Amino acid sequence: MRSAALRELRQMFPRATIHCYVDPVGAEVLSLSKDIGRVVKVVDRSRRSYVFYLWQRIMLHWSIRAESFDILIDLYNGPSSHWLLMTSKARKLLMLRDSRVIAIPPSRAPTMRSYENKRHLSNHYFSLLGHLDAPGYCIPDVRPWVDADNPIKNFCDFDHRHYLVSVATGDPKKNLPFWLVRRIADYLYRERGLLPVLVCNPGQEHLQSDLEKYLTDVGVPCVRLGFIGLIDLFVLMRSVRLSILPDTGLFHLALAAGGPVLGIFTHTPPQLVDPKLPQVSILFEENSAGLAYSDELPFGTKEIPVTLAIERLRVLLSITEQPRD
Repeated sequence: MRSAALRELRQMFPRATIHCYVDPVGAEVLSLSKDIGRVVKVVDRSRRSYVFYLWQRIMLHWSIRAESFDILIDLYNGPSSHWLLMTSKARKLLMLRDSRVIAIPPSRAPTMRSYENKRHLSNHYFSLLGHLDAPGYCIPDVRPWVDADNPIKNFCDFDHRHYLVSVATGDPKKNLPFWLVRRIADYLYRERGLLPVLVCNPGQEHLQSDLEKYLTDVGVPCVRLGFIGLIDLFVLMRSVRLSILPDTGLFHLALAAGGPVLGIFTHTPPQLVDPKLPQVSILFEENSAGLAYSDELPFGTKEIPVTLAIERLRVLLSITEQPRD
């Protein structure tokens, strides 16, 4: 999601050199886009020992301070990154605190317009850029920054006879229920002849194995993926008929791929990331317990009607009756 803000920043300042301090996963995300004016610096945040961690932090602070940046923008929004900005020698600082932009020195009212979905989390990042003095600007794009011609591999074995499925997230409450995925897969196989391609999530490999058993028990053949990188996943998403995903990073990658996406949100409210695109449909049922997320948005439940899922799938499949170029 943060890469969308970097794309907007590049359009605002096409000749600037942009230094990006990221962890290894962030570096892989940035490899999906091309920017000749970008400098990627990978930060080691591992705690092999407290002394080593402290030394790494001190060196990071001193290296950023030595750069004397014109502008330093905090897209991480954590206590450590706030302190990092405050100890730098940058001429202008921009950070978020409790969804409120802090600009040092204070700036005039922001000029950046928010996205169509006013609740979208990317608006927090776009609001930071609104405090930069840039010429007239249009409504930003919330899709991640991915260049379509960047991938170097091609999964030629997968096409419109397949669809992508991932059930795992970093939060078990957001994982997809097997019973629902099995009913969906059974419909797609019996009625449409489509085969699922199952993503293997690092650290949760057992979920792929368990899901495979659930599907084979009802006679639905499937393809198991090994561990592959984001570039290869992006190519795969562009090749298959559609992607079925929970609220996780792969959902946003699928938005950038441009194909039909069925997002199944079992816990977090979809308003926070809904891109309002015709090829994207999000399933969500409010939790009857009356629990609420921030901003008075309700939490969801895993009890999602199968009939509703199949109805949404019919609409999405109609978008791709003819193969995409």
